[in-house]
Amino acid sequence: MGDDWESALRKLTRETPTAKIKTLVLDTMHSDIPDRPAALVMAAAADTMVQSALVYALALKEPKQVLDLFYGDGPFSTFDKKIVAAASLKVVGARTVANLKVIKNVRNVFAHALTDVSFGSGPIERACARIKLSKKSELLLELVTGRKTRFIFGHACNEIFQGVLSYCGTKWLTGDMGKRSLLDHPILP
Repeated sequence: MGDDWESALRKLTRETPTAKIKTLVLDTMHSDIPDRPAALVMAAAADTMVQSALVYALALKEPKQVLDLFYGDGPFSTFDKKIVAAASLKVVGARTVANLKVIKNVRNVFAHALTDVSFGSGPIERACARIKLSKKSELLLELVTGRKTRFIFGHACNEIFQGVLSYCGTKWLTGDMGKRSLLDHPILP
């Protein structure tokens, strides 16, 4: 019983999501949740979808393969390692890689800073200013009057989340990946 707690925690991260999953990032971005937990949720969604894209691109079908690669001391066990793998395998393009690096670093500040940090903190604003969004997200940002940095960060996470979810997330979640293996072109730009 004592050794099962770690596998039980890992299992929680692999449970089938609810129908509300499609709006997770947008709901969080627009909510009144304070910046720190909001940033962590939005970044976790992006992190999970990078993993999903890698699982799909590598055509991993056995749960043990996923566990060995993405959990514990696996070669893709951290967000940073997933970003490097996704870039190296051309699962995502240069714009997405650059955005993922900003997302990861901002997420790390929110996760580890022992001081009050928010999307209004100067270094976080400057980091998020480096994010390059799609034209659609840029148009939506023109409507934002407050919390602009939170919305830039949220839209970057949502583009990754929605892009991967619509491309391969459902197939990964259901285990129906067909014969697809490494991709011929990036899932995201």
